[in-house]
Amino acid sequence: MPSTGVIDGTDILLQIDVSGTLTPISHLTTQDFNVDVDEKERSSKDTGNYKNKRPGKIGQSINFECISMYDGYSYWDLYALVMARTVFTFKYGGHSDATREGNLEQVGDKYFDGKGFIKNLKRNDNDGEDSIASGSITISEEPTVETVSA
Repeated sequence: MPSTGVIDGTDILLQIDVSGTLTPISHLTTQDFNVDVDEKERSSKDTGNYKNKRPGKIGQSINFECISMYDGYSYWDLYALVMARTVFTFKYGGHSDATREGNLEQVGDKYFDGKGFIKNLKRNDNDGEDSIASGSITISEEPTVETVSA
């Protein structure tokens, strides 16, 4: 039975396919999935001074922030993906790892499955604070909405 109620952000992971295995980015603190629709202007002599708009192409991206770690799938692994300009498979949704905090995904839950590449990657190393890596993934083709099955 699918999960019900309010989605707890702790339960949602961004996972990247590493050699055939979905691997969560270590110690994510925030992530967001964005959908943008370009606007196309349509005007003629009949439209007057008002700009008529219609929807155009759709673009999607994922932004993320994580604590940089010496171990786990972290900044250096992401850096290697950027430098190799790697297009990878990702999953954005629940998880089935019982060792992680939060609720496990349930049969019937939905998630995004797609391909993308890291457009930008930044690392902040402030004195006395955790080192933070952040970046954005451009989704390179339309992702599918999948449903967890048994």
